[in-house]
Amino acid sequence: MASVVFEAASRIYPGTTAPAVDKLNLTVNDGEFLVLVGPS
Repeated sequence: MASVVFEAASRIYPGTTAPAVDKLNLTVNDGEFLVLVGPS
């Protein structure tokens, strides 16, 4: 079985100082479905 794991993932976009995502811990296991939505 496969999984996708993020441990303490952060993302700061160029030209900003605050993280859009800060210290994200996320596991998506085999057979699970995940959708992330937000403004483009």
